[in-house]
Amino acid sequence: YFLGQFGTMGTLMVASLGNALVGIGFFVLSRTVTFPSPGEESPAPEQAMLPFEPAPPAAPARAINRLWLAAALGTGFASFIYEIGWIRLLSLILGTSTHSFDVMISAFVLGLAFGGLASRQIIRKHANNIAPAMATVQILMGGFAMLSIVLYQPFFGAIEASHGILAKSESAYPLYSIYKYLLALGLMFPASFCAGMTLPMITYYLIRKNGDERFTGSVYGWNTIGAICGATLAGMFLLPILQLKWTIFFGAALDIGLGVLLLAYATRGQRVSRVRGIAYAGVAAVCLMGAFSGFDSDAITRGSYRDLGGAREVTRSEIIDIRHGRTATISVHQQGPMLSIATNGKTDGAVMRSVAEARAATMKGDENTVAQLALLPMLTRDEPYEAAVIGMGTGMTLHYLLSDEYLKSVDLIEIENEMIKLAHHFRPRNERCYTDDRVRFVIDDAKSYFYSTRQQYDVIISEPSNPWVSGIAGLFTKEFYSHLQQFIRPGGVLVQWIHGYEFDDELMLSILAALEEFEHFEIYKVHGAMLDYAILASDSPIDLTDLDKVRERSTFDEEFAEIGLELEPFGSRSFVASSATLRPILEQYRDLTNSDYSPYLDHFSELAFYTNDHVKLFDPFRSGFSNYEDLYSPGHASRVREAVRTPLPAGLSEDNAQRRLCRLISGGDREDDWQLLEDYLVDATFEYFDSGHWPELEVVRQFRQAVADGRVTDEVALRFQFLEALAVRDSQAVAGLVAKVIETSAPRRLRTPVWYRTLLVEAVRSGEIGSLSALAAKAFAGNDAISPTELCLIDDIYGWALNGGTASRADRSSVAGLPAGEPE
Repeated sequence: YFLGQFGTMGTLMVASLGNALVGIGFFVLSRTVTFPSPGEESPAPEQAMLPFEPAPPAAPARAINRLWLAAALGTGFASFIYEIGWIRLLSLILGTSTHSFDVMISAFVLGLAFGGLASRQIIRKHANNIAPAMATVQILMGGFAMLSIVLYQPFFGAIEASHGILAKSESAYPLYSIYKYLLALGLMFPASFCAGMTLPMITYYLIRKNGDERFTGSVYGWNTIGAICGATLAGMFLLPILQLKWTIFFGAALDIGLGVLLLAYATRGQRVSRVRGIAYAGVAAVCLMGAFSGFDSDAITRGSYRDLGGAREVTRSEIIDIRHGRTATISVHQQGPMLSIATNGKTDGAVMRSVAEARAATMKGDENTVAQLALLPMLTRDEPYEAAVIGMGTGMTLHYLLSDEYLKSVDLIEIENEMIKLAHHFRPRNERCYTDDRVRFVIDDAKSYFYSTRQQYDVIISEPSNPWVSGIAGLFTKEFYSHLQQFIRPGGVLVQWIHGYEFDDELMLSILAALEEFEHFEIYKVHGAMLDYAILASDSPIDLTDLDKVRERSTFDEEFAEIGLELEPFGSRSFVASSATLRPILEQYRDLTNSDYSPYLDHFSELAFYTNDHVKLFDPFRSGFSNYEDLYSPGHASRVREAVRTPLPAGLSEDNAQRRLCRLISGGDREDDWQLLEDYLVDATFEYFDSGHWPELEVVRQFRQAVADGRVTDEVALRFQFLEALAVRDSQAVAGLVAKVIETSAPRRLRTPVWYRTLLVEAVRSGEIGSLSALAAKAFAGNDAISPTELCLIDDIYGWALNGGTASRADRSSVAGLPAGEPE
């Protein structure tokens, strides 16, 4: 809550204020409560909180003190070994967002707190013989930790069941968080409850036996040292070496072994009670089950925390390999001809296993995404260059980039070494990654690497995991982009991958606002992918070179042809919008900027992930016959439009939708028919409008003939004439028709996005400012099709146009307030 409201610095200030209040409280307490002076009689035992007895005349042997201090160190050491294991296991159950870690840590600490509270009663009950009780608690703690190895599967089933129980809505998200919290408690609470009892019991024993309260600091000091060593050993060495199950088992076994040692000391010459004997036998049985149990690879790597709906059964796949690394669990899956690699159950890339299978497949996985991330920076280079790639994934981006003869060297920066090892399974598809001597692998966190290196690059490609994964959002901050510019040579380019699924407009805007640290950036939609985007950012204007130049120096085209794809759609044709067009929107959403000090992306991305939202921000771009880019960056828009022009595809007039429309046109004779046929015409021919061949399409010819024959209504005929003039870029004819189209068209037609966008742009470009008020009255008032972000653009255009193109942002009229008649 505090991070969302006050940011990082505000949250730290709240925490600091809490510490200050505690300090002030103790200062007041010290002034109002009288403590016994040295030599004065202490309160009677019955008045004390704990039944301390006077220190015995002879101090116990130092060996006993060392044993109990070793127990304090050992229990911290063991507890944090399986705490690290639990966090990894819960990451596979609950996901790896920051809020999932919040839940895990909170559940663990809650167990400690309640255990500490319960220890008071245990101490009172066993005041004169605390050692056997302590040993029992220690053994039970290890047994409960061991039990998590045996009973883990219901937790995966429970999180999958939540997808059918809770609605994927913002209002259900708090319930989902509580649900996750309960699951974390179910896994961790029993053992952490026991862990919470151990330190008070050890402290009580040593103070009572020695009569010296300095042992309080000794116990907590040694326990903290043990916890630090256990966490470090588990994360850096045990997980990669022993893997997940045996790491948890090792920590639990240490706790049980420590309990057995304490029990041997405490019960010398005594018989163990029947109840304790049964308990110890139960713990031994659990240890045996834990030793012979194993984690089901399919269960722990299928991403149960993701709601795949009815597709979950379809996505079941064979596990080729799995490794629990220092930072994540990496797994390789095969489903039919497709191989995928996943981090903590979340797929980070999927491609066809072989070239032949890729050529035969309709759906090619992430082949399009990795290819475009490699091709776009190649199109910005016209001389030899050096590059860095953040994130290994399948290795295909790096493989395609290495096809360029201009590439001198490339550093692959990957935080998890197991990712690089397991990507071997994609060979020979990613062969160059492992055989090309231009590659250098850097095992490090990308943010840490760029804050410590002095190396400069011409190209940096950043394709980390999804931003809702904890730690990843730091690669999208304003500060990181600002710092990154030091490592990009003048004229160099950053290529940033970002997804639009399980995301929303505000999160995307938070990234784009951070990217304004670069003077220029452009958005490209990955061709053939539903919601993947590549962003080019640079300190210089971005201009993509001709594809033929890349063909001359690279084998990219031949490799793409082998899998049945062409390069053309992956260049300028995939352009969406530039920073110039987006700035009016970003001005209104600048408070969302993702920053190290205001981590908007990290804080809110899990909500969009949970609600399965998607980005709609770019829908208004490249979705009109004319586009907003024509106003904000006309030169760039012209270059993009020129790149789209292609020879008329063979058999274009044989398109099924167009053939059906031709039959309908020939039979149309009613006024209502032509309104509908116009919609069909727009839908069937929109993608060919900028090809330069729109007037040549058979369906357009037939519509033109219907207009000439007088069968089409005047309103529809006028709009068709407008489109014909626009298709051939006859600016004079367009200027003469745009006002008439706005005047004669019914509001229902103008409220359609493709029409109001086109007419708004062309009215401004043609200087027909007088028609803007009529367009506003007909098209914009109460139009639910207009998103708040698009409204920012429309408002900016109106304010600029109606004030003669000179008004400042503060002086511009809003669309809602535009007069119905002519502007002043």
